[in-house]
Amino acid sequence: LKKAIGVTLFYVISTSVFAAISFYIAGMLDVAKGLQVAIPAVFGVYLGIYMASKTEANKHKGLMLALYVFITASLIFEFFWKR
Repeated sequence: LKKAIGVTLFYVISTSVFAAISFYIAGMLDVAKGLQVAIPAVFGVYLGIYMASKTEANKHKGLMLALYVFITASLIFEFFWKR
């Protein structure tokens, strides 16, 4: 699980960096808004990695599943009932 987290983190970071460079070159990047998203995201990643290193693998899987179910339910609610 820890290897998967590292590989996924590398993929997300490299994709984000290259996308930001592409948008900057195209003149479509608002740097201030990008930093408003990037700085909390980096903090969230750090917190997530720290928490993953402190929990057992089975407990971590259960917590991730609960998080995914919560996010899915929130998106469904927002899409169907909050319009």
